[in-house]
Amino acid sequence: MQRVFVLGDTNLDIICNIDKIPGEGQEFNIDSIKFSIGGNGANFSVALGKLGINVYFFSVVGNDFSTEFLTGELWSSGVKPNLFRSDKINGYSIVLVHKSGERRILSNKGATEELRLDLFKDDLLKEILKDDILFIPGLFHHKNLHNDLGGFLGTVKNRGVKIMFDLCFDKSNMWMKTLQKYIPYVDFLFLNKTELHGVTKETNVNRGVKKLHESGLEKIVLKMGKDGATYFSKNKSFKENAQDVKCIDSLAAGDVFNAGWIYGFINGKDEKSCLKIGNFVAERKIQNHGIVVPTISEVRDFISKL
Repeated sequence: MQRVFVLGDTNLDIICNIDKIPGEGQEFNIDSIKFSIGGNGANFSVALGKLGINVYFFSVVGNDFSTEFLTGELWSSGVKPNLFRSDKINGYSIVLVHKSGERRILSNKGATEELRLDLFKDDLLKEILKDDILFIPGLFHHKNLHNDLGGFLGTVKNRGVKIMFDLCFDKSNMWMKTLQKYIPYVDFLFLNKTELHGVTKETNVNRGVKKLHESGLEKIVLKMGKDGATYFSKNKSFKENAQDVKCIDSLAAGDVFNAGWIYGFINGKDEKSCLKIGNFVAERKIQNHGIVVPTISEVRDFISKL
């Protein structure tokens, strides 16, 4: 079975359930506080590890009380971590989850800002082989990761490795200028509608996807939250709607969808089926706090009925 190598971030999420945001000078009680591993890279890795896939996660952790918790969450989820230890504190996100399931996030990247290719390049090149998958989530969050990334991607691409990117919001507003350096290497691109607009400057989805195709990106997975997801290639497209389930917490739903989609891909399913599997896995997540996915037997049973 294909292995998945992930180069991404990890942090601690502090999840607070709220009914409303306090005004200036106000203080409200909250119903509950929960702690969860966070970061696009860690979320994806934990979800895929829980689904039984061989995941190798390369990241940076800090030096404070949460480090043991974060590493424990990775190991207990079946993830094989390769972690650089920084002297900084870990990254933290304070997540305010409204009763509707929507959220607001305050983040400090902490040690994860030190994520660089040179920390892991030698280890990756020793391990990664033909037919493995290299997944890089949160591309725009990691400025230091871009040094020599193109050359590295070219090397692993020549080995027959599948390269997949997931984007994030680009606060530097360098969307396409950053992405276009890597387009020749990317086999699949995952993004949401906000990111599609950021990269292409198009408000219309079809025009935005057309621009990405014209740029050289051939296979695109567009995540649309409660509206499901759509797959686009140059000669076909199809959409799969999400089921109407109660949303408790949408945090990391996109990362968990990615894990479900790639689970399907690794198991030889076509792109349409992968969309269904991604939706199915993400639907379980949004009904819970933290990185919760269906059991492996539940996923297999779901696939058997496709």
